[in-house]
Amino acid sequence: MIWNNGQLPADWTIEHLLSAHASMPFHPDIANTFFRAGMIEAWGRGIEKMRTVCETEGVPSPVLRVEAIGMWVEFVNHGITLEAAEITRIIKSQTESQTESLEVRVLHLLEGGSKSKSELSKGLGQKKVSGQLNKVVRLLLVGEAIEFTIPGKPRSRLQKYRLTKKGEAILEELGYEFE
Repeated sequence: MIWNNGQLPADWTIEHLLSAHASMPFHPDIANTFFRAGMIEAWGRGIEKMRTVCETEGVPSPVLRVEAIGMWVEFVNHGITLEAAEITRIIKSQTESQTESLEVRVLHLLEGGSKSKSELSKGLGQKKVSGQLNKVVRLLLVGEAIEFTIPGKPRSRLQKYRLTKKGEAILEELGYEFE
């Protein structure tokens, strides 16, 4: 659930928000969250894109609620997880035009043991943790290819990630030798 204390413009309803309209980020926290996550490229496409992605993935569209003090965007998880085959399909589709995808590189880095995002970033030759790395880590976590070393505290400063059996299977299916 994401909450923002912004308000819809006067006389707007959820239906108006969901239809074609001129765009200004009246809910800047929500808009910026999805912009930084790479989910929207420009103002005015956020809600449309969220709904389209949910529909494409076969999950319910987010529930939008407007209250006197702000607006809620709620994503409902019905226990949906990505299977190893789906993660492999995503990785294969992304590697067709690349030598090796970021997902595969992250999985390779975790072959040697658990690593933090900062350590992964350094292993990838980056100076700091990028938004793209954050996105890849989320994808691999949802797909259960990697897991937290401290599952009860996902935001711990000591948090690291390790390869799972599913992650090993993905590397093997892609033709990589697992050490």
